[in-house]
Amino acid sequence: MKTLSELIHTEDPGWELISEWIKEATNKLEILPKNKEEADNALYLTQVTTRSPMGAILHETGGILVDHGWIRILGSGHIKLNRTFRVLGSPRKKKCTIIL
Repeated sequence: MKTLSELIHTEDPGWELISEWIKEATNKLEILPKNKEEADNALYLTQVTTRSPMGAILHETGGILVDHGWIRILGSGHIKLNRTFRVLGSPRKKKCTIIL
């Protein structure tokens, strides 16, 4: 497995692309704040780099709520978005659709 420092890209971060998408969005967005420890842990467990949009969202946010929560983009976790990548296989989440 890669170390956390190997997964964090500061020279070409994916968050710059995500920031552009956020600026261009026409629907209401709520960027949920991250908990640094949870974000580091989520990035390490998924082994996705922050160069990718998925890794950037995971490491930089607790999640993103689009259009008042009709669309939820998973991040590292937040009280307003109680789903994270770690619970994707959870049997209690049968009525949700996950799109990667």
